[in-house]
Amino acid sequence: MIVPATTVLSTGQTSAVFNVTVVDNHIIGGPQNVSVTAHVTNWTDGSASMTILYDDPLPDHFVWSVVPSPQIVGQPFNVTNTACGVTNNQVNYMLSVDLSAWVPGTAPATNNLLGSPDAQEVDPDSGESVVGYSFTPDTNLVAAAVRSYFGDRVSLWTDNGVLLASRNVASIGGTWVETPLTNAVVLLAGVTYRVGVHITNGGTLYFKDNLQATFPDGIINDSWSVAGDSFPNGLDSGQYLVDLSYGTDVDSVAVSPVVSGNFNYGTWSGSLAVLQLAANVTLQSSIFGHSGQSLPFNVVPAAPKMTITTARGSVMISWPVAAAEFRLEQTYNLLAGSWTAVTNSPAVVGSNYILTNTPAVTTTFYRLRWP
Repeated sequence: MIVPATTVLSTGQTSAVFNVTVVDNHIIGGPQNVSVTAHVTNWTDGSASMTILYDDPLPDHFVWSVVPSPQIVGQPFNVTNTACGVTNNQVNYMLSVDLSAWVPGTAPATNNLLGSPDAQEVDPDSGESVVGYSFTPDTNLVAAAVRSYFGDRVSLWTDNGVLLASRNVASIGGTWVETPLTNAVVLLAGVTYRVGVHITNGGTLYFKDNLQATFPDGIINDSWSVAGDSFPNGLDSGQYLVDLSYGTDVDSVAVSPVVSGNFNYGTWSGSLAVLQLAANVTLQSSIFGHSGQSLPFNVVPAAPKMTITTARGSVMISWPVAAAEFRLEQTYNLLAGSWTAVTNSPAVVGSNYILTNTPAVTTTFYRLRWP
């Protein structure tokens, strides 16, 4: 806030009016308390405070750096989160965000976005393109499969173009075909996504004239398309027949910390640990209805220590009982890369598994593998 260098109290007056100027610093830093002090030599100073609210819009979404998979349970790893506007430009966000993590549950995915409508329009001999629509869940979902009516590949993106999943499909033109995703994907409430189907040059498009506005767990927004094979970012009309099978069984996973540090002109880099074993973990950063999600990754146990001793042609192998998820495997040739499970059952002695094994050949290699 800018104030004049001086102001004048006229003779006989006890106050004076002066102008203040609030300057936009284009930084999203939250309300700021400022004070103005009046000073006259040999007089007692007077001051007053006020709160200045910021008028810059909040970030539209947050973008995570790629988290390598797997990560070790409870072990911190480095992440970077970037605050972005609607056009994916970095914005000067200076506050913190809430941090959380989600994984797909085990319940089956029995819902879909469109039902099973028939096409109202057919456009044969079309050029290569990706067509689809955007949608916004109102609760956390798990996308488990794609449903195709035409095309050779179905893809799922965030609304700002991050590819979350892609699956080749063997469509039968004019018939709904369901194809499971390799890994289920968590879809967060209040976040907008796009689903699209790719057709090769000379393919046939199937669509409806009227855009369906809702599905059981959210809303359907706009139709999108693009020529060629890329993210569909051109507004379109009608509704293309491509779909997802989803469930609503989503579990939270404990993380530390649960609040980031303050961003520095739009980015925050820090350490984060996932505190539970889990597959396909999705990290979320969020503020006031705006959020971002990471690509999925797995969280595995720390590698246990295995010991081997020899005795009269046999080996005694020991590893911690706490590593019950690991299985013992053996191979006779490291270069061949062919590992088989050791089928002998170990005994529990104290805090360790103990297994005595007689190898079939002199040179035998052992390992513990998870899962």
